[in-house]
Amino acid sequence: MKRKLADLHLHSTASDGKLEPASVINHAFECGLKAVSLTDHDTIKGLPEAEMQARQLGLEFINGVELSTFFDGRECHILGYGFDADDEDLWKVLNHQVCQRNDRAGAMIDELNKLGFEITFDEVWAEADNAPISRVHIARVMLGKRYCATQNEVFLKFLGNDAPAYVPFELINAEDGIAAIHRAGGVAILAHPSNYYLYEDLKKLMDWGIDGFEYIHPSHNYTQQMKYFNHAKNFDLLITGGSDFHGYLNKDFINLGLVGIDIEHYHKLAKEITRQSKNIELT
Repeated sequence: MKRKLADLHLHSTASDGKLEPASVINHAFECGLKAVSLTDHDTIKGLPEAEMQARQLGLEFINGVELSTFFDGRECHILGYGFDADDEDLWKVLNHQVCQRNDRAGAMIDELNKLGFEITFDEVWAEADNAPISRVHIARVMLGKRYCATQNEVFLKFLGNDAPAYVPFELINAEDGIAAIHRAGGVAILAHPSNYYLYEDLKKLMDWGIDGFEYIHPSHNYTQQMKYFNHAKNFDLLITGGSDFHGYLNKDFINLGLVGIDIEHYHKLAKEITRQSKNIELT
């Protein structure tokens, strides 16, 4: 019997993905997925289109976002699920993130100009097409001008965390990000933790209210999967997972429909969201 899978980590053109939200959902459906969430970076503008398409196709759907936060000197991504997409405080947080992303993009473009690359903010803005600007959008402009052969080369030589044109940006801290998701009625999940977090780090995030871990992700080997599965089991937390689909690499399409979680874990997530929403209504 074929496993029924949910993919709770998908990106669209609303952030740094290649496909429109509805197209992402179409591909998910064609790959046999039963439940999905669109989790664009620091924006929820693609959710209405994605949800409408999912409903038309009979897919279970849950609101999602991948929130960029700051944790102990490094970037930490928090996945939010099941929140009220009209929550004003959440929109304020996301708008702040977008402003920070745009400011960083301008600074990184300045650094690239100093290195001799002729790139303008307007070109990158056009590439982003009203989405929050990410390093991927800058990389695409560089590829379009044939400054590099592949996106990996752009990041390795110029835009990666240790590369000469990298500029950090001011993010909401992880504790406040988790709280913002909770206030909007959602649950907060640590995204693709891999080997980046020691037990002490996870304990701090749990003290701040993290609701679970993304244990299935293309970057996780079996040992890492079991590490976070067991942490979640020992502390009665949720587990999620997904393909981190962006739609511009062959491996994205290979992973879609294969890298995901059993539908039972999706239903546990949905049940917890319902419980938290009821608790907010009572307070």
